[in-house]
Amino acid sequence: MEHERWEALVHRFGSNGRLHDLVTKVAIGAAVAAVGAAGFAVATGATTPTSPTVTAVSPSTGSTQGGTSVMITGSNFTGATAVSFGTVLAQSFTVNSATQITAAVPAATGTVDVTVTTPAGTSAVNAPADWFTFVLTPLPTVTAVSPSTGPTGGGTAVTVTGTNFVGVTQVRFGAVATSAFTVNSATSVTATAPPEPLGTVDISVTTGSGTSTPNPPSDQFIFVTGPAGTITSAHGVALTTLAVSPQTVGDLLVVFAELSTTTPTVSSISGGGVTAWTKGVQFSGTGTTDEEIWYGQVTATGASTVTFTWSSALGTQSAEYGAQEFSAGWGASTAWTLDTSGTLNNPSSTTVSFPALTPTGSSELYFGYAVPSSTASAGTTPGFTYALTASGNVAAFDPDVSGAASPAAPQSPANTSSSIGVLLSASDGAPPPAPSVTGVSPSTGPTGGGTSVTITGTDLSGATTVRFGTVSATFFPVSATQIAGISPPESVGAVDITVTTAGGTSAISAPADQFTFSSTPPPPPTVTGLNPSSGPIQGGATVTVTGTNLAGATAVTFGTLAAAAFIVNTNSQITAATPAGTGTVDVTVTTGEGTSPVDAPADQFTFTASPPPSSPTVSALSPSSGPAAGGTSVTIIGTNFAGTTAVRFGTSAATNFSVHSATSLTATAPAGSVGTVDVTVVTPGGTSPTVLADRFTYQGSGYWMAGSDGSLFAFGGAPFDGSLPSLGVHVNNIVAVVPTADSRGYWMIGSDGGVFAFGDAGFVGSLPGLGVRVQDVVGAVPTQDGRGYWMIGSDGGVFAFGDAGFVGSLPGLGFHVHDVAAVVPTPTGKGYWMIGSDGGVFAFGDAGFVGSLPGLGVRVQDVVGAVPTSSDDGYWMIGSDGGVFAFGDAGFAGSLPGLGLHVRDVVGVVSTHDSRGYWMVGNDGGVFAFGDAGFVGSLPALGIQIHDIVAFARQ
Repeated sequence: MEHERWEALVHRFGSNGRLHDLVTKVAIGAAVAAVGAAGFAVATGATTPTSPTVTAVSPSTGSTQGGTSVMITGSNFTGATAVSFGTVLAQSFTVNSATQITAAVPAATGTVDVTVTTPAGTSAVNAPADWFTFVLTPLPTVTAVSPSTGPTGGGTAVTVTGTNFVGVTQVRFGAVATSAFTVNSATSVTATAPPEPLGTVDISVTTGSGTSTPNPPSDQFIFVTGPAGTITSAHGVALTTLAVSPQTVGDLLVVFAELSTTTPTVSSISGGGVTAWTKGVQFSGTGTTDEEIWYGQVTATGASTVTFTWSSALGTQSAEYGAQEFSAGWGASTAWTLDTSGTLNNPSSTTVSFPALTPTGSSELYFGYAVPSSTASAGTTPGFTYALTASGNVAAFDPDVSGAASPAAPQSPANTSSSIGVLLSASDGAPPPAPSVTGVSPSTGPTGGGTSVTITGTDLSGATTVRFGTVSATFFPVSATQIAGISPPESVGAVDITVTTAGGTSAISAPADQFTFSSTPPPPPTVTGLNPSSGPIQGGATVTVTGTNLAGATAVTFGTLAAAAFIVNTNSQITAATPAGTGTVDVTVTTGEGTSPVDAPADQFTFTASPPPSSPTVSALSPSSGPAAGGTSVTIIGTNFAGTTAVRFGTSAATNFSVHSATSLTATAPAGSVGTVDVTVVTPGGTSPTVLADRFTYQGSGYWMAGSDGSLFAFGGAPFDGSLPSLGVHVNNIVAVVPTADSRGYWMIGSDGGVFAFGDAGFVGSLPGLGVRVQDVVGAVPTQDGRGYWMIGSDGGVFAFGDAGFVGSLPGLGFHVHDVAAVVPTPTGKGYWMIGSDGGVFAFGDAGFVGSLPGLGVRVQDVVGAVPTSSDDGYWMIGSDGGVFAFGDAGFAGSLPGLGLHVRDVVGVVSTHDSRGYWMVGNDGGVFAFGDAGFVGSLPALGIQIHDIVAFARQ
């Protein structure tokens, strides 16, 4: 363990070898000490092993589909070789101790005894303590999908909400099954949309109980035209070509051209994998530029060159071109059509507006191109993607426009601009495939009609007619492979069932598609057996009902009580869920031909008493502390969590909670007072008893200060997890301290990109470790889960480590600066703002732009930091004099000049959790609190006199 500790320390320092000799000596010393302490033990006797016993099963009910995680309690479980549910082996099991096993329940039905087998034998039946009841899960339902649109290329992560998502085996988008889905809970599934053509489909979920029925529009997902790749652009003097590489035949390639004068204009375009190019719009912007958008359908893929032919020679004039590919998912049969276009000259403003266009259809593609006169940045119009071009112009597109669209982008300072835009629509030129009928069930019925028939086949979506022979029938679409039909009255004999869609009418496929009309009325149903024939009085047991003529059952009754749910498996078998009941009753089945006669004792079911549910227990919390403001997501481990009705932190109910299994749930801590409380779980079995392991500590407000030498000062509830001087490390280039999400650790960042990790902060890389040598790193921000971070240089360069995704940098946008003073993460951890010393703001990822000092005409050079509001819709900037500038929804809570204080040494600022206040820190460790920020200490107040504080962070 000593060796592991030093090895971890080396990872935190990097791989420069400065600790090599020390680590080698400590590791060798630890190894020698371990050998010297070794000993031997000799067994002197033997004992006869004792058979296992099972005394409790929790939870004691679960789905017939299996998969429920069950805690089995008893004795002598060591060396267990099998766990059985009745006669069926568990899917898997883990021996936790001699008295506890965790097992995954197999698929089965009824109430069974759970047994454990060891080399000493198999546990004896101990009913009802060892009982487990398999509960029939009703059909799943889909009630909502979010988001409800995505590109035809697939890849959209869709959260599907509904009921009965237990034992999910498949999620379909229309007729196409997704290759990736995750079951979050019994009411939530996350699925990745597969590639599909443009259009609307129903999302369905399949479990062992069946497939959810269509529920439009709640279950619908719309595939919209999607971009393929990113915008490519180039500019140069007398430039007439643009390199492209279209990916898919049938896609749309949109190009734009801009010339720094109004003449000449583009007379034709060739190449680029497109056979025929069409001009969408041309405009003389602000009277000084020629701006054009052309489009064409891809007929050849791979690297190619678009050649622009102008009406006259370009001479020394500078031209810019750009291209973006879009896919509708239909391939070569796709037909692309121009709906409308527009142009716009904008007066002097900080806003660059694109033409306002309204489509005549739905899910159309808007593509726009704007030429600003000042420095532009990406817009934030919902649904639109923005890109800055090689010349600093702006391209924007939204592939799913169904109403009026008017995108815009900012420029600074205010100036004139011009723009053009087009709306394009896609349609499928290929006919849909013809349907087929591959099966009907049942395949017989009376001549009077009225039989419910399940029709299976392929390409049944959009059915317009179902015929039994030549007679049209009433029907209800279920999916692309299933239709529910009702037989019409017909003469005696066999007929073919056909389905008609836009693709045609299904071909005859006798005998698979045949239905026979009979003059002999079918006999009524009978019940000849039940398995099991007893179950708990609370109901919920799964019973297999056997008999005859059960097809088309409309009711299953236990005495006078209707079954909680039932599924007709075959003409001779039904699976039913028992209702709550008492005593011994006859089970009857009702069809269109009548109700089964009483056939005791074969049809009798006995309701038996079952033990009360066990009370829950809490054995661990993670994390076990959080801010007094609440909001901490806490994973609670324990037993008997099934049916949880409440989770309490002390006497306060959790803000929300989600039960993952009988042994795990997640709860959000409510606001509380500083101190420690017991976390308890409430179920029908009672409230968990309080134990040391269930304690959660509310921490007061706190903050850290870091010196340039890596010294660390912790105030309030901020924990001290180490510093560089305490490790004997001597540096003088620390520029930032960054806390982890749970405030139980932090990273220190050097100006050379070196990273030092303390507490629960994970090390995932550094610039020296990559062999990169810089001296201008100004800060770092972690991802939301703390498994990665970005480093930012004074030039706006970005280095991503761990799971940090690259979302942009200033050099990547062609910007050359050296005054980035701070970097601030968004609350989601999926974006960041870069702040210049002049108050300029650059927004990346999901960071929203709501203003900057240059945009207000304010000229300063002393901005040292910024903090966002909790809503991500605003931020404060702080100057070295303690001046405060508030943007968006950031409220002004005070400044040092406003208090008549004159300083020049403020080095950092952090906001409170609710964004109603903030702290400033000076390089001497002095702290100024504004709004609801409470003062919890400073270095001068402790009598410490230094002037090298460089970083400030909030707990």
